[in-house]
Amino acid sequence: MVSRLFLLLLLLLRIAIFSALEMTAPPTHRAEMGSNIMIPCTFRVDEPPVDLKFLAIIWHFQDKEVLNYTNTSLVSTQNPRLSLNKDTTEDGVASLIISNVTISDGGLYRCRVLYSPKHMYKEVRLDIQAPPQITITNKVIIKDKESVLSASITRFYPVDIDIKWLRDGKILAGVILLTPQRNVDGTYQVNNYMTIVPTEENRNQNFSIWVQHESLSSPLQEDFQLIYGAAPSIHITHQVFHLHREQELVCQAWGFYPESIVMNWFLNGSHVETANRKTVNSSAVESIYRILPTDQNWGMEISCEVEHQTLPSPLVEKLLILGNDGKVKYRAVVLSIAILSVIITFTLISLFLWRKFSSPKAPELLGPIECSLCGAEEIQYSLNLQNFYPRDINIKWTYGERNEKVNTSSNKFIRTAGEKTFSVLSECRIPWHQYTMRVIWEHETLAEPQYREVRVTDLPWHPVMEEILTPDVYVGTEAEIQCNISGYFPDKLTVTWYKKKENGREKLVNNGGRYQIPNIQSQYQLDQTFTCTARLLFSPSLTEEHGTQFICRVKHPSLGEEIERRTGTLYVRARPKVSKFRMAGEWGLSLEAEGFFPRDIGFSWEVVQGNKRDVTSLPCEFSISENTDGTYKATSTCHCLKDQLNYLHTLRVSVQHEALGAPACKDITQDFPWRPQVGEILVPELIKLEETQLTCNISNYFPDALTVTWFIKNKESEELTDVTQYMRYRPDTVSQYQPDQTLTCTASLTFSPSLGMDLGAEFICRVKHPSLGEEIERRTGTLDVRGDPTSLSPSVEQWEEID
Repeated sequence: MVSRLFLLLLLLLRIAIFSALEMTAPPTHRAEMGSNIMIPCTFRVDEPPVDLKFLAIIWHFQDKEVLNYTNTSLVSTQNPRLSLNKDTTEDGVASLIISNVTISDGGLYRCRVLYSPKHMYKEVRLDIQAPPQITITNKVIIKDKESVLSASITRFYPVDIDIKWLRDGKILAGVILLTPQRNVDGTYQVNNYMTIVPTEENRNQNFSIWVQHESLSSPLQEDFQLIYGAAPSIHITHQVFHLHREQELVCQAWGFYPESIVMNWFLNGSHVETANRKTVNSSAVESIYRILPTDQNWGMEISCEVEHQTLPSPLVEKLLILGNDGKVKYRAVVLSIAILSVIITFTLISLFLWRKFSSPKAPELLGPIECSLCGAEEIQYSLNLQNFYPRDINIKWTYGERNEKVNTSSNKFIRTAGEKTFSVLSECRIPWHQYTMRVIWEHETLAEPQYREVRVTDLPWHPVMEEILTPDVYVGTEAEIQCNISGYFPDKLTVTWYKKKENGREKLVNNGGRYQIPNIQSQYQLDQTFTCTARLLFSPSLTEEHGTQFICRVKHPSLGEEIERRTGTLYVRARPKVSKFRMAGEWGLSLEAEGFFPRDIGFSWEVVQGNKRDVTSLPCEFSISENTDGTYKATSTCHCLKDQLNYLHTLRVSVQHEALGAPACKDITQDFPWRPQVGEILVPELIKLEETQLTCNISNYFPDALTVTWFIKNKESEELTDVTQYMRYRPDTVSQYQPDQTLTCTASLTFSPSLGMDLGAEFICRVKHPSLGEEIERRTGTLDVRGDPTSLSPSVEQWEEID
């Protein structure tokens, strides 16, 4: 029985020893993307080293456990990049190691240490940064012509960034900054442009891109000088096409600078590989393409496109693969009249026989009807018919349900060289409208007219929607959702927004009230299509938007049905509103955080002594409750102010919550409301040797730790002397609590004035309190003591000796 009691006492003693636990961790920690970092967290026990049998370390990230360590195992539940240094845990190190940090690693971490039977935790906000990189994407210009300089700022995080263009160190106006785009790895990139008309004066000037970002210790700057270039000219050299006879096409580009140039061949809009490229000199190049005309590609369009830094869009030359391109050259040979007559007679006979014995051929349709844009309102339709005979053919363009005829069509006939057939290219240009276009052709070889239709939904310029980035949303801060839409024509876009709760129905979002839907502003692009950004602005509510998905639907004449993009599920956060300090008993303070979401929140009470590294953490109590609107309220109380009175003016409380970019700090020197209010010293009429009292009223202070000191400054000396050195002065302080739990007191100094000691002297009352950085003082000014008015000079009795 005695042995059991002894073992029990040993166990209780061990628990008492191990129950002392202190933790230290910074409220925030920063890391650069891609680096290997360590989130600091240390702990201390009264009897080191740490006994691993009683130790457990658990790390949470965004309320989910990500790492668990005991003396028997180390388990990372989600991410193999997370680890601890097990060799240092005996020394009280619980820091989390993260290798190859990514943007998604940023957020609120909680380090929890269990050292039986006590446990504590600290929260650390990890902020990830990625420094921007500058790439000058175009600095080639043409002298005295409007040119576009462009740059791309890439791989930065967070999104806020400041970009300026400079010329010889002076900021340039008119920079176009596009909306930053999110990369797959979570970083951002943004393109920006600057339009100038360069002159000879700009040739030797220095241009710069200047970037400021919170990840940079100093701004980033990329300098460059303009490259004065020259735009190319192009031409395709070819011979007359013949079926099944290989033809060599040569696309020549010349007169350009700089030397870098791209040349491509396209057959009916599809890219084809070139056979050979030849550099003539530094400003001339040839691209050679060999083609074998066949029945399948006869009548198709072949084009050479040239891209160069001086060109806002590619330079294009086109031609049709047909027997005669309309550029037949004649050579005249002066022969005798007899020989010429023979030739003419032979030609007429041949033509007669050809027309007489040639058999009719029906027109063949070469591909579908092609559509191309002509300005912001018109569409050009093209029909290509080939291999028909005789030449006479009737082509008519109509539109709408009534088949109204178009009067602006044109036909281009081409005689196939060496063949007995014809080809025709019929074109029709008409302003866009929401109707069906129809082309009808009649030929003697056809039993009935043939036709083709192009409906509005057949047009190739359908709107393309980018993915919608899900924004971070906070209660009380206006949020914006954007959807970029491009590549559409005509400018007849309709955008509708919906919202949907999980397992709920979709609801139409109307413009007005909490939701603002700005009008769509379409922008005209170089390819003659349109682009726009659909926007939805709202003030997030926890009850309305949390767990909600927003849907952007687009309707356009070219679409058979609506298309849509959706956000991810919104996670609404509410930032805590931190109250002023409140009294909690005689030696305690409390702080309240109201209206926050999610529930997890942390408070740290600390005294900073000497420098920022000498920090003492104070114990505190913590309570949390839920509000009716789904947010939370938390109160943290510290009762140990009496032990920290000498350092109370350096007390700091940090509130950590994931909705805060950085911890919210309350500092006694800034936010403490109960500093002593010191009134002026009340001085009654002073009469020689008649007991009197100086009083100074002090109010509104807490806690009850006030110190009042009285000093006297003699008329013959500037030095201050504490009145307690003289027995004739009796200072006193009487304090009492007020209904609002603050304190008030009257500081008094009682004495019998003398002409020798007090006449012309000045009394100073100095007040010291833990909430004050420096003492407060009040002065009486020079005192006047009434004596015997008939006495012209002071007697011996009037000069009192110092006791």
